[in-house]
Amino acid sequence: MRKEFEIYLKNNRLPKKYFDYCMTIETAFGGKDIDAIISSHKNITNVRNKLQSITTSKGSINCYITALNHYLKFILSYSKPSIVSRAISYSSQYHVARAEGVPLSADVSFICETLEQEYSRIVRFAEKLFPQLELKYVPIIISNEEPMQDSPDGGDKLLGAFFASNKPYIEIYYLNGNPHNAAAFRKCLAHEYMHYLHYVIAGNKFDKASRKLKEGLADFFGVLYSIQRGTKEDLKVAKSRYDRWVKYFDTYWPYASALNFYKVHGKEMKFSSDYAEYESHGCIGKFIQVFYSTKSPDDAYKAMTED
Repeated sequence: MRKEFEIYLKNNRLPKKYFDYCMTIETAFGGKDIDAIISSHKNITNVRNKLQSITTSKGSINCYITALNHYLKFILSYSKPSIVSRAISYSSQYHVARAEGVPLSADVSFICETLEQEYSRIVRFAEKLFPQLELKYVPIIISNEEPMQDSPDGGDKLLGAFFASNKPYIEIYYLNGNPHNAAAFRKCLAHEYMHYLHYVIAGNKFDKASRKLKEGLADFFGVLYSIQRGTKEDLKVAKSRYDRWVKYFDTYWPYASALNFYKVHGKEMKFSSDYAEYESHGCIGKFIQVFYSTKSPDDAYKAMTED
């Protein structure tokens, strides 16, 4: 499906170099087809370890991994182009649906109800931060996919993904999480909705630092939403994520770049369960400034990483 991948990159205004990187990965794995490489490795972290044989440069390895992530998204979108139209609505009043093959079990019902109840709260939260934007609800599809995720310790499972197109949608991977951890799925939905907002304002603009910028914005928004929600479970999810940012801040892991929003004018704030502290310290103001500047990814990344 090489030709289809090239078309996918072109249609989504992504650099052709991602295609070239994927072809280089095939060569590094002894000429194996990229799909065979993916299916024979448990997660992208294992692929990353193999890529050490190509280059010792962390920056170069990150480029290969970024390309592989785009290929994974291409496979997901290519293999089920009509997932939204063929999904089974959970309720006619809301925007959550089950993909074909997902059973209406007690676990799935719980997740659907959780997301239905939370979606409007997330949108209202976003409206307060970004009053200039006209926000919309995009479909949420509960999927039984179990996609890989790149993480320093292999400890993360992907709970959701945003798919950008002329008809964007969010997928939630219920098999990758504890179905009764509602707070984790709430944070995940907020994270993916932030990707949608980023797409609305900046489109699919990519450069060297784009993944750290996008994931940093989305993860900070998700944690910020959990903090303002304020339940014991939500705060536990937020603190756990913050701890991982701190632990892996100096690695390639793009989500850890969210920690930059705790650093304002040379002063670093520690985790707090008090939402008001994020306002008074300037974290939220910095976050909003960076978000609105993402039409120029270089400028936005600079603004995010500056103290």
